[in-house]
Amino acid sequence: MFGQDLDRTLAVAGRLRAGQVMSTRAIQSIPIDLTPPWR
Repeated sequence: MFGQDLDRTLAVAGRLRAGQVMSTRAIQSIPIDLTPPWR
């Protein structure tokens, strides 16, 4: 049972890590025209 829990946590961590990488890539791909108006 411990092995199954470990596999589950690893799968969830992998998904979260992949989601972070995809979000950072999306943020980097956004053009820099979105500067705040107060600058």
